[in-house]
Amino acid sequence: MDGWRAVNVTPDDLLRGMWYALESCGEGLQAAADLIEHGHYGRSAAVAMAARDEFGKARLLRDLWRRADAGSTVTFDEVRAICGERVKGVPPVTHIKKQQAAQASVTLRAGPGDPLKTVMDRLVRARGEVDALSKQGTPIEDPRLRTAYAERDTVEAEFQKFVEAEKLSVPSDRTKLRERGQYVDVMVEAGKVCWKRPNEITYDETMVALMHASNDYRLMSITVQPPFNAKIGVVASPRFAAALAAWTDKPALPEAPDVRYLIAAEAAAPKTSPGGS
Repeated sequence: MDGWRAVNVTPDDLLRGMWYALESCGEGLQAAADLIEHGHYGRSAAVAMAARDEFGKARLLRDLWRRADAGSTVTFDEVRAICGERVKGVPPVTHIKKQQAAQASVTLRAGPGDPLKTVMDRLVRARGEVDALSKQGTPIEDPRLRTAYAERDTVEAEFQKFVEAEKLSVPSDRTKLRERGQYVDVMVEAGKVCWKRPNEITYDETMVALMHASNDYRLMSITVQPPFNAKIGVVASPRFAAALAAWTDKPALPEAPDVRYLIAAEAAAPKTSPGGS
């Protein structure tokens, strides 16, 4: 019964798993887009975040492919854990860990008066000052250029703190959004019992989540295919491209939803889900 525990997974096994997880992500994003078109924003957000789980799974399996391709052993239990099973002796791969793996990019948004906006404005000015002095041929020992470099480096360090904070918070926030979009929940506010409903999630919140997920999926689905998959980089390599080319009957990856079309189509539509307040 436990013979499968000793099974080692081949690079080809992992390549197929990565591809199927990407396929599942694309299908999920298309389903989320359909739900938005019908005004079901909470359900759409949940499906989009579940698709992001699959995106994270694809990236984790890609990393295991690299290990196996380099000659290291990958066990079936490791793969089972990535697929959501609890396996004795293997650290669990939770929804948050999958969302962490799915975090291919970081997007920061700031409005007037936000501390991040202040730092971003300072960074633009500091970089502009360095560029202007450099174009003027200002020698590196000039105090003005040294001061400009020091200001730029200081503000970039401050900006990076916001980036790192976002990296830490976003996976948890996306996991919570997945739960909020699926289940009714209860809490106490101002001493009274309050119910939280999936259909209270707004169009804007869902669109931001779907847009980021679609952009990350679109980029990876391009870079794992020719000609980009032969270039050495974050996703691919010549060996990766050769292994994928040898799999001649693999399914086509779904197209990423056209979020721009959804934004245009929604311009005159209601901004909460049917039944939402």
